[in-house]
Formats: sequence, C-alpha cells, structure tokens
Amino acid sequence: MLVGQDRLSEELVLLNIRQLPEVRRERCIRYQRVSDRKNCVLAYLLLLAALQERYGISSPVELIYNKYGKPYLKDYPHIFFNLSHCKTGIACAVADFEIGVDVQEARAFNLKIAEKACCDSELEELKASGDPSWLFCKMWTEKESLCKAMGVSLASVLCEGRKTKWSAKGQSLHWDFGILHLALSSKDAYCDSGIESCLDSICKITVL
Repeated sequence: MLVGQDRLSEELVLLNIRQLPEVRRERCIRYQRVSDRKNCVLAYLLLLAALQERYGISSPVELIYNKYGKPYLKDYPHIFFNLSHCKTGIACAVADFEIGVDVQEARAFNLKIAEKACCDSELEELKASGDPSWLFCKMWTEKESLCKAMGVSLASVLCEGRKTKWSAKGQSLHWDFGILHLALSSKDAYCDSGIESCLDSICKITVL
C-alpha cells in the first residue's frame, strides 16, 4: 500500500503515464481532477512493483476487464490482483486466487446513505455503536472488497449482511477479510481485502 501520494509532484507522476496500458491510459486522461490522474498512474506502478517483488515479472502488463470492470492480467491468468485508492492512500493486492481490496477514508456518518447500503441488522449495529462513522466505513469496505473479489456489481452485495459465507447465483462461497487500519495525521483510512481462503503477506506499506 502507498500512502502520502499527495506529496508527489504531478509532473513526476504524469511522466509515467506512457507506461499505462491503453485502456487505463485513456481512462486516466479523462479524469478531470489532478489527484485522480495521479492515483490512476500510481496504482498501476504499485501493481508493477508488486508483480516484480512477488512473481519476478519485470515487464509492463496488459489488462483485460470483465463486464463489471474487474481487471485481470491478460498474459498471466493464474495471477489475480485488485486496486483501490482514496484521497489518502492507494492499495494494491496480488494473489494466486481471486482477491478484492478497498481503501476508504472514515467520514462523518450519514444515516440516509447507510440505509441504502446496509441490512436491518447492520443498521441496528450502527445505531448502537459509539463510533458509527468508523463502523460504517468498515462495513462499506468489506462490501466493496467482496464485490471486487467476486467481480460482480456493488449493488449485488450492498444490502447483504457482513457474512464471511455469502451466496451468489446459488453458489455457496467462503471469504475471509484482512483488515488494515492506517492512522494518517488527523485523518483515518481503512483498508479491507476480501479474499478466498486466507490473507497472504501481500500488503506492503510505504510511508513517503
């Protein structure tokens, strides 16, 4: 995981835009905000670093996508990865099995948003919690990482309970969640990986 990306100059990051695969490069150029373009470039560079460190892959990789936008490595179908970023950090997870990762900043709790994203039991948890903003952020990252791991739409899991056993299309699946809490100055970020089987040593943190 990379944090502190806001301290890098735009020029330094955008010099690397040519390294992006065509589809990702086009997406990057379409972003209006400089921070989004920067995150798009850095997330891909973080992926290259992870592939080099874990699998010895030193050349640029080509990406393909399923109908929901989940990315895969075209030339390495046995290697899976997932990317996520927020204002304060970028996360990259790589594994030998399907994986999803999500990183979010903990924001002020909004009950109306929670009612759209959570089931009844989760709403009861939130109402009883002493820190609902933190708990909702945790719930959200679990749902987001789960749908990204499964390669389905977020709507598929939004109102599901936070279960490690989750059924989709009649198939019973088991997922584990690895949790990383980052304290960044006065702001908190929460990272969650939804993975099949177990969380391997795939998360590297670099503080700039």
